[in-house]
Amino acid sequence: QALEISENAYGVEHPHIARELEALATLYQKQNKYEQAEHFRKKSFKIRQKATRRKGNLYGFALLRRRALQLEELTLGKDTPDNARTLNELGVLYYLQNNLETADQFLKRSLEMRERVLGPDHPDCAQSLNNLAALCNEKKQYDKAEELYERALDIRRRALAPDHPSLAYTVKHLAILYKKMGKLDKAVPLYELAVEIRQKSFGPKHPSVATALVNLAVLYSQMKKHIEALPLYERALKIYEDSLGRMHPRVGETLKNLAVLSYEEGDFEKAAELYKRAMEIKEAETSLLGGKAPSRPSSSGDTFSLKTTHSPNVFLQGQ
Repeated sequence: QALEISENAYGVEHPHIARELEALATLYQKQNKYEQAEHFRKKSFKIRQKATRRKGNLYGFALLRRRALQLEELTLGKDTPDNARTLNELGVLYYLQNNLETADQFLKRSLEMRERVLGPDHPDCAQSLNNLAALCNEKKQYDKAEELYERALDIRRRALAPDHPSLAYTVKHLAILYKKMGKLDKAVPLYELAVEIRQKSFGPKHPSVATALVNLAVLYSQMKKHIEALPLYERALKIYEDSLGRMHPRVGETLKNLAVLSYEEGDFEKAAELYKRAMEIKEAETSLLGGKAPSRPSSSGDTFSLKTTHSPNVFLQGQ
């Protein structure tokens, strides 16, 4: 109610609204209602992002970083790890301003410098390759993005621990790219690796593992490999129910996926039963939120989105 009053008073994109949305997200997070928390946190982020762009903060920060780069070049010499990091950060900042061509120039300079100073197999080079791949993907240069992601993955596999977050990042985005390009057979081992990484990082019963299982199951479903998909969905459902509760929205999404699978297998009675349970969860969620359930991705299981949100945390790695 307070949010509705504030929206009427200030407008839906006022920074005050962003603070209230963030408070709501925190409240839902404490109640283990992760879907609702994610929904309100994304809304808050979008408002803050627009406000930042209006103020021109990113442009000013980019100018400061360019000046910092000039000073570093004068004091440290041009080819240094610090200068390479600054070039990488400048590439990120120009991307955030939607200046993709300038971003491309700085990211390439960062990669070239890192290869000269650190060697082509250094993890920092993988970071630059990963960033350039993400930029190429944004420009719909999918073949080039594929090549760059594969190079980054090769370096990170050799240089990092098998459960390292940076390795997981590259695995995730290359898998999504393969899927987008229709290379499903190449995507399968990466989605399987994503499951392994999450199990090592969080343990076998963590909701994050269930999400990776659903992603793999969806891929198998798209390949009409229903026998492989079914146990993955069932395991994910059990994890979600045990960790989040039987009425959690992620349980409902997984039930819908299982309903579709049962329908395609010709088991219409089971499909109807599963879908009914999913709708009961949806109705309970809608009632809880006063008739306004948060929108979320369809039950494709593809909770990893390759589409950027112009945040350096989800697009480029800035450090």
